[in-house]
Amino acid sequence: MLRSRLVKSTYWSRVLAGPRLWYSTQMAMTREEKMITDKLQLELEPEVCRVQDVSGGCGSMFAISVTSKKFNGLSLIKQHQLVNRILKDDISRWHGLQLTTRKPSAKDSTPS
Repeated sequence: MLRSRLVKSTYWSRVLAGPRLWYSTQMAMTREEKMITDKLQLELEPEVCRVQDVSGGCGSMFAISVTSKKFNGLSLIKQHQLVNRILKDDISRWHGLQLTTRKPSAKDSTPS
């Protein structure tokens, strides 16, 4: 009986987790996500800029992914330092930051 409950619990947690994760990526940006995105857009003119509040909505931790030509010629550490400098005032209020930066790939920069 206990095993049966465990299996059902695991099954439903997987079933329910899928749509919740999908729905959260489809929701409108929070005010904080929008503010961060606007700052990065202004400074880096990124090709890709994704900002997601991963703290459960309280605004204390963000996952940020940025692809920008302004990263060309910069090491990964320098790329992260540039983003940290742009978001310096905001980062001081956060619990954590998951940061991914990329240079555009050569095939993305060629006109088609």
